[in-house]
Amino acid sequence: MSSDFTMFEQLWFGDVNDDSARAAAAKSVAGVTGEFDGLRPFPDAARRLVAAVGRDDCTAHVIETIIESDPALTCRVLKVVNSSAYGLRTACTSIGHAAVLLGFSTMRDIGASLAVIDSLDDGSRESARLLEHVQITGAIAQRVAVLRGAWKELPAYTVGLLHDIGKLMQLQVGGEDGYAALLAGEPTEHYLRERERYGYDHALLGAHLLERWELPSPIPNAVGWHHQPGRAYDCGDDATATLVALVRCADRLAHAYANEVLDEKEAVERLANDEGAEFLGLTASERAEVVADLPEMLFKYRVHSAA
Repeated sequence: MSSDFTMFEQLWFGDVNDDSARAAAAKSVAGVTGEFDGLRPFPDAARRLVAAVGRDDCTAHVIETIIESDPALTCRVLKVVNSSAYGLRTACTSIGHAAVLLGFSTMRDIGASLAVIDSLDDGSRESARLLEHVQITGAIAQRVAVLRGAWKELPAYTVGLLHDIGKLMQLQVGGEDGYAALLAGEPTEHYLRERERYGYDHALLGAHLLERWELPSPIPNAVGWHHQPGRAYDCGDDATATLVALVRCADRLAHAYANEVLDEKEAVERLANDEGAEFLGLTASERAEVVADLPEMLFKYRVHSAA
């Protein structure tokens, strides 16, 4: 690929060698989790969930016990599984019921990602804005996955929820006058400014953290490559490629609704022209169904908007 290509084009097609960027992310203050004051470690409930699902003796009761040890997490998980994002015909009345309907791996991914996100709420205005955005992105990604019949195989909600975890970690150590100032510009350009300033972007930092915390594949790679779609689409791993496409179209639709007043027709057109939606092969009826569900998603997941 020509060296005259912009950083945007090089990242898009995966022409940038990420070895140095990964090393920079690993050495960053935000990357060395738990070793610096003020940086929260991986939540205990999330760690126990990941470990439990990997054991042969895991049961719905085990998942239920771990999640219900945290009442706030229990409410959040039930809110997610009963939302339009999963499209269940039967309402889940308990964590055990949800584990039976959705499966252990799905419950692990939902519970662990929600526990991680909750632990990163530092009370700041920028953190609240990001938390609202990732929840809406996760809901949209999951709704599209349901429509495509891929929700049981792919952790779409989890990757949508965690795609900006690198930003949330940087906020913990960068403060309002540091990293938060970088986030003041156009959202689609944040990762380019991060590469210029730090040598890595929030996507790679997020992937490093999730690998360190042992979240299962393909979650780390999908998070790490959500700004490198060419690399993801050509990697030979259908799960990673599909997750990146899901998160990219959901991310941009969520940003569009946050920054503009879109009517239903405009939103459907955004999806029709979106590269991620095109990769997924979304039909006109599927695009319309996603947009029809957006008001409920926006209402349910704007839980931090008052911060």
